[in-house]
Amino acid sequence: MEQLYQKPQLAYHGSKDNTLAWLSAARGRVQSDAGPIHELPPNRWIVTEAERLALEAFTQALRRKRLVPKRPGNSKDTNNSESSEADDGPAAQSPTSISRNLFMSRKPEAHQVFRAIEDQDLGMLAEIAEHDFAMLLRPLSSGTNQTPLNHALDCGAGHRGVALLLLGMFSRYVNHLSDMDFQQPQARETLRLLRVNFALAMNRGVMQADNTLAASFLQVYIMSKGQQWLTDMVAQISIALRSTTPGEPVALAGHGFRRYAGKMLKQDEIIAALEDYLGNATADLLMMAAWDCVRQGAPDDTLTPIPPHYFARDERVFNAFTEKLDTHRELVFESKCIGRRLRSQLTVLRECLDGRATTYRNKIMPVDRELNRLCGM
Repeated sequence: MEQLYQKPQLAYHGSKDNTLAWLSAARGRVQSDAGPIHELPPNRWIVTEAERLALEAFTQALRRKRLVPKRPGNSKDTNNSESSEADDGPAAQSPTSISRNLFMSRKPEAHQVFRAIEDQDLGMLAEIAEHDFAMLLRPLSSGTNQTPLNHALDCGAGHRGVALLLLGMFSRYVNHLSDMDFQQPQARETLRLLRVNFALAMNRGVMQADNTLAASFLQVYIMSKGQQWLTDMVAQISIALRSTTPGEPVALAGHGFRRYAGKMLKQDEIIAALEDYLGNATADLLMMAAWDCVRQGAPDDTLTPIPPHYFARDERVFNAFTEKLDTHRELVFESKCIGRRLRSQLTVLRECLDGRATTYRNKIMPVDRELNRLCGM
C-alpha cells in the first residue's frame, strides 16, 4: 500500500546545547501580520442584528413554502413518486422533517407548537404559521392562558429571540391586512387575539427592545377597540378646521393622539421613542378630518369616508386622501359646494405631507404654519 504520509527527515548535527535552536528553526518562525485593532460593536447592536437576521430567515422560509409548486397528476402517482424519491435519498428523514410533512395532511397540534418554540425551530414555526396562523395567537392549553408567545417568554432569556420573532410575525400580519380581510367574520376575533398578545409583550417588558412593536400594539388596539375614539377625534378636528383659532387643528390632533397613546402604553420612555409614529398619526387625523369636511359640504351622501382601519398604517390614509381628491376633483376644486378656505387646506395637506418626511418637526410644523396662515380667510 502506498504510503500517503511521510515523516519529514531533518538532518541534525551538533551538540545537545543547540537542540532548542535547531527545533525552533525546524518549526519555522510565525510571521506576524500587523494591522489596526477595531473595537467590537456594542452588545445591543449584536443582539438586534441577530434578531433581524432570524426574522429574515423566517420570512424567507415562509416565502419558500408558498412558492413550492404542486405537481400535476393524481394523488396516487404523486405519493408513489414521493416515496420512491425518499427511498433513493442518501439519508433517512429526520424526525423534524417527518413531523413537518405530517402538516400536509393534518392540522398541527399544540405540543408541536410548544416543541418548536423550545427547540427554536424557525422552519417548524413557518410551517405552523402557513397552515394555521391563528394557532400562534390563541391559548393552546384548555383552562390556561398559555399562548405560544407566553410559552416563549416563560422559557427564559435564551428564547427572547423567538418571542421577538413571533411579535414580528404579528406586526407583519397587521401591516398586510387588506380591506377584504376586515370584511371577514373572524377579523374582529383575530384583532382581539393580536391585542392580547401585544399587551402581554408590553407587560413583560418586551416592547422596550423594539419600538415598532409598540406602534403595532397601538394599531391593533385602535382597529379593535378605538373606533369610537377615532370617530370623535375626526369630528372635533373637522370643527377646528372650520374655526378661526390659529394652531387649533394641529394641536388638537397631536395632543389628542399623544394622550390616547399614553393611556394605552403607560410608559413615557416608549412614547418618547415614537415621535415619528405620532407624527404620522397626527397627519392622518388631519387628512381624515379635512375629507370629512368635504363630505359635509357635498350635495349628497355619495362620498365615502376614509376607512378607519387605514389610520396610522404607513401611507394608507395619504394614498386614499389623494385618490379621493383626484376622483372628485370637479366637486372639490370647481364647484361652489366647497369653500375657498377648505380648498386651500386640502392643497396644503396634500403638498406638505407628500413623501412623509422622516421627523415629526419636518412633517407637522410646515402644516401647522400653513394652516395658521389660512385662518383669516
